[in-house]
Amino acid sequence: MTLRNLDVLVNSSTGTTTGSLLERLNRCNTAFGQRMLRHWLCAPLCQQEAIDDRLDAVEYLLNNTAATEEVGKILKTLPRLFSSSGPTLYTFGSQRSHLGW
Repeated sequence: MTLRNLDVLVNSSTGTTTGSLLERLNRCNTAFGQRMLRHWLCAPLCQQEAIDDRLDAVEYLLNNTAATEEVGKILKTLPRLFSSSGPTLYTFGSQRSHLGW
């Protein structure tokens, strides 16, 4: 199966993102977040430790709405960063180390 067959990025029937997995999951507030989500869908994590780190970060944000709102406010004020995608944009390490958890 390919990303196209699974309608991950584009709906194969319409040729648009409407009805695609990307459209269903995309709640990003920034262009950078949208690019990162697209990257994550196209190249999912394979290492258990990295998967666990991401799940821990998501769980933290889901359980701490104040932190989620604060991060959202901060992200909305940042200038448009990283307009070109590349492998270095997605090499962040543990989310906990970057968010101070």
